[in-house]
Amino acid sequence: SRGLGDVYKRQVLPEQGTSIERIPLPSADTFLQRYWATGVPVVFSDLVPRWPAFGRWSLDDLAGRVGESTIRVCTGRNAAKHPDVDWRALEQPMRVAEFVDALRASDANDLYVTTNNAAFTSSGLRGLLDDINLPEPYFGEVDPRFLGLWIGMRTRTPMHHDHANGVLCQVVGRKRVVMVPPDCLEMLETARGVYNRRNEDEELESLSGRIELILEAGEALFIPTGWWHRVEAEGVSMSVSIRKFAWPNAFGWYRPGTALAGRDVPASTS
Repeated sequence: SRGLGDVYKRQVLPEQGTSIERIPLPSADTFLQRYWATGVPVVFSDLVPRWPAFGRWSLDDLAGRVGESTIRVCTGRNAAKHPDVDWRALEQPMRVAEFVDALRASDANDLYVTTNNAAFTSSGLRGLLDDINLPEPYFGEVDPRFLGLWIGMRTRTPMHHDHANGVLCQVVGRKRVVMVPPDCLEMLETARGVYNRRNEDEELESLSGRIELILEAGEALFIPTGWWHRVEAEGVSMSVSIRKFAWPNAFGWYRPGTALAGRDVPASTS
């Protein structure tokens, strides 16, 4: 496969606020050649609607089906200076039913189940995988270690990039996503590990190649490795992130912020 490990051939997006394609899932070959190999984001309109999870998942549904199972949750995020970096210190085990009740009563962003909490590897939650259908020509054999569950209320993940290609699948609610391409020099100048000091709208709106979109329930966003992205949920949100594909998908060497800053910051894949 091709990607950042080869000669970088991303199709340049000529102007800020460039719209993103929203298309049905193409053939695996077309996806590989047009989006994966060129590092171009795209939204797929019909991947998530094929899942039993779509239209079924809700807070009540999870509380009713797996309410007694244990889930690891990042708590007290609002009081933490860097909650996404320091997620291990915030992680607490909770019963799913307890988490649902706490989430409904919580402030925005204070409680969050993220991919770091590895929910799908828990024996009590693995049954939720039956609600997710991943076409094998694109994603290979399902591996719960590379599937992330995200559940929260008006959550905010700051600007960062990942070390692998990923697909963010919106099952419940909607998310606002701001993306900036990896070859944006202004972002490299303010990189801090995989995160970025340039994070607010007024700091991002003039950047070349910037994309802003609302990811609606039922849509899936392909985020190529290296693309900076900030993600905000507009209410109760449930998402699934996919980091395993039918092709090699590890770009851990891509750490421009670490090279520039001289230190590393743990990743928070989204």
